[in-house]
Amino acid sequence: MTSSDERQPSNNGRRLFWLAAFIVVLFAIYSGGWFYLADRVRTEADKAVATLNKTGVEAGCANLQVSGYPLSFSVSCDNLAYEDDAKNIAASAGSFNAAAQIIQPLSPVANLRGPLRTSVPDMVPLWIDWDNLQANVKLWWPLPQRISLEAEGLSGQTDPADDTDPMQLFSAGKASGQLQPNGGDIDYIGSFGDLEIDPDAIGGRGLP
Repeated sequence: MTSSDERQPSNNGRRLFWLAAFIVVLFAIYSGGWFYLADRVRTEADKAVATLNKTGVEAGCANLQVSGYPLSFSVSCDNLAYEDDAKNIAASAGSFNAAAQIIQPLSPVANLRGPLRTSVPDMVPLWIDWDNLQANVKLWWPLPQRISLEAEGLSGQTDPADDTDPMQLFSAGKASGQLQPNGGDIDYIGSFGDLEIDPDAIGGRGLP
């Protein structure tokens, strides 16, 4: 057996060792970055809520969770709420979840459960609900490149504070919209499928 034959297995062993070491180091760096970002999300969310609370605004993302390690990054909470008594503005919605896969970190997908309940001055309180609402986001700096919204089973009605019956406003089998920056402006394109608007909501007028 020649000396070159003896060195061959040793060289292969070193390559495998350094490859394994590189993978371990790379995974350790990724893991550290993932958990750092998760902690940063929780910290910044708490700071934002605390800042709003100092101004008299009650806001929250109940039971905020960051999960998905190691293949994705997901942020979720049981419900969203915002209430500004000074301006008489309030809004709330159901559970929220946003997730980005490791292979597409700048393309998160978000889902929000209804209903969305709103109350603002000079406008009747609204109850807007849907079967499914999803947002696809293309992140960039300083603004997202594109935000696409898709909803199924969308409906809206008034949300009386007393015992009176709510008024049906509209319904749509499907709805979609897209927002994207255009210089200093924001372009919006939207469409509805199977849209029905209650005549009573627009003063008894009918739409073609």
